[in-house]
Amino acid sequence: MNRLNLGLNYKDTLNQTLTRSDPTKGTIKFDWGIFLNVYGFIAGFFAIGGLIARYITALKPVSNPLFVSGVIVFLIQFIAGLFKRVSITITEHRTDSAEGFERRFKDDILKHKRLSKTRKLLVIIDNLDRCSHPKAVELLSTIKTFLARDIDRRNRCVFLIACDDMAIRKHLVSVYGLKTNDADEFLRKFFNTFQRIPDFIDIELQTYTESLLKETGVPQFDSSNVAYVITSAFRENPRQVKQFINTLLTHFLLAQERENGKSPLIVPRGAVTDNAAFLAKFLIIRQQFPNIYSVIIENYLSAADIEKFDFKNSGIDFEDQIIKFREFLGATKGITVDNVRPFHYLKQSKEELSIPEIDQLKLALIDNKEKIVKEQIEKLNPEQVESFEKIVISLIDRNKTKRILLGNIISSCLIGLQHNKKTLSSHFYNRIAGLLNDDRSLGTDLQRFEPSLIFDEVLWRCNPSDKKDIINRYINLLSKAKESEAIE
Repeated sequence: MNRLNLGLNYKDTLNQTLTRSDPTKGTIKFDWGIFLNVYGFIAGFFAIGGLIARYITALKPVSNPLFVSGVIVFLIQFIAGLFKRVSITITEHRTDSAEGFERRFKDDILKHKRLSKTRKLLVIIDNLDRCSHPKAVELLSTIKTFLARDIDRRNRCVFLIACDDMAIRKHLVSVYGLKTNDADEFLRKFFNTFQRIPDFIDIELQTYTESLLKETGVPQFDSSNVAYVITSAFRENPRQVKQFINTLLTHFLLAQERENGKSPLIVPRGAVTDNAAFLAKFLIIRQQFPNIYSVIIENYLSAADIEKFDFKNSGIDFEDQIIKFREFLGATKGITVDNVRPFHYLKQSKEELSIPEIDQLKLALIDNKEKIVKEQIEKLNPEQVESFEKIVISLIDRNKTKRILLGNIISSCLIGLQHNKKTLSSHFYNRIAGLLNDDRSLGTDLQRFEPSLIFDEVLWRCNPSDKKDIINRYINLLSKAKESEAIE
């Protein structure tokens, strides 16, 4: 296909601003500067002339006509010079109207000598659907009016409008209040023909994504799992695949940097970078489902919790988003990790970094694996014990609405501390006592804890008021137990 170069920079022509002076318009002003200068010159002339005249004895009046006429002409020119016209500067802005554009289009392009019956001009209009509702409809109406004028009677121009027809329909419905059928009729009359770009075949999209991942040069991305996660999310919008891979790459490189070096911010090495598929899944959730991601952060949900959490009762109004999210989770169910915290922050706290096997210890607390908890707490030195206290309090706060997990954490932690004869600060024990006295938390689950564990580890270390309330709760439990025995 031969391209026709008209040698025109039409974009600059349309955007230029012209400034010129109009000498026919303006105001008349008296120039005091000229008057004072000339007046001073004449006064000086006569003053010097007077001095000379004193020494000239035969000075006679001048009556020569030429001299008189010269003086009159001088005076007229002098007076006229005292006035001047101040011109006005006129600024003509760039072409904003359809009529102005039409005039320039006809004069600059359609009459160009290189256009002929066999050589046509292709005018491409892109990104129309990305404008705001009012602007998109305004532009569409302007284009329609422009085409309706039939300024190109010899059909030398072809207009190609690249757009998302669904987005254009939404623009029309929003501005004009049209029904979907009316919007379709509007578009049918506007376009002579249309060509819908075919969707990717699933296999083609997977292959395309894998090829883009290979181009990054990251070995961990050369995986069908990573490509599968991405295509599961962007199957309906393949144009976003490349952009998302760029996002994935930047986060991966940052995580890689933080996993290495003398003072790594993520341990163990590979916690994030060896799970590239889950990193992709996590970033997709944050990017494509921001409201759901906020709920995940607020509730400290683990990967397993996310699968089971009831997002419909979490205050999210967008049911269609929840449906798509569930579909994405179902498609990527096998892509998971035990600890999502490093993926949230791409770093770990100073306290977490001070305990090499902290992830294993946290999982043992949550799963109530007493043996592992005892072994891990035994390894802690005094400084690590202080870090452990901050970590376990944070773990308790993140799971305070999950009664079973909360009970596991507190029970296994107290058993591990008792076994190794290690204690934490009063703040820790006051926190536990408060939860045991709260019916919304563990107040109704007191019987699940070994009484000796609560009495030996908590009661004599917490504040007196909480201690008294917990004792009263145990008295009530014993009373109810005796009443049940009596009934039986």
